[in-house]
Amino acid sequence: MPPKYPVRYVDPHFKDRLIAMPRDAQREVLRLLGRVAGGDLRLGQPCGFQHATGNLDDCRKLYFDVTLDRSPTYRLIYRVIPDEEHPVSVEAITVGPKPTATALAGSAVSDAIRAS
Repeated sequence: MPPKYPVRYVDPHFKDRLIAMPRDAQREVLRLLGRVAGGDLRLGQPCGFQHATGNLDDCRKLYFDVTLDRSPTYRLIYRVIPDEEHPVSVEAITVGPKPTATALAGSAVSDAIRAS
């Protein structure tokens, strides 16, 4: 079934970060993005505000790993455009190891806002 909403990659390095991940983790990212684009818009937890990243209130985060016997290693951050009540598309903000993904999300969102 085709996705309900197109996915746009906000961070120009998103695909490079994805390729750098283990193959199983890559598949999990694509599966999760497929669920979100398929209509499960609130799959992730709200990001909120952090001093390190700024305001990510309109973003959600998904923690995941390919091994179930440990806490999740990776984080995928996305947002729904223009909002979850009136979705048109999904923006994949960033992906990677948890601390790295959080730090990158703030700058990726800021860059996307400046570009629009």
